[in-house]
Amino acid sequence: MVPRPDEKSPLLLAHGDTDIKNEGEDSLASGGRSRIDNGEPDDEPSSSLWTHYNDLLDKNPLIVKGVTAFLILGLGDMGGQAVEHLRGTAAVNGVDWMRTIRFGMMGLVGAPWAHYYFSF
Repeated sequence: MVPRPDEKSPLLLAHGDTDIKNEGEDSLASGGRSRIDNGEPDDEPSSSLWTHYNDLLDKNPLIVKGVTAFLILGLGDMGGQAVEHLRGTAAVNGVDWMRTIRFGMMGLVGAPWAHYYFSF
């Protein structure tokens, strides 16, 4: 049984009196985000960075998705190059920055395309 939006979940009640609160004016039905308020202060640095990232994502989704994909793919390529160096199969001594940038550019271009293609 799925609780209605105005009911508290039995799982939440089992862990104490917690409340689900919507942040901002948006509701969950219109794409808003929610958080669990357990009465403790929310001053964790990772939480505020995540909130800031989500705010940027709401304001400029294409740019943020492109830059995020660029960084993830670039770091992934650098990890791949590290494995090549450990195996002794690396074509370049050190980091091949042009290869890393080319691979990152695939994310910079591919993420906005995927945004429109998948309507996400």
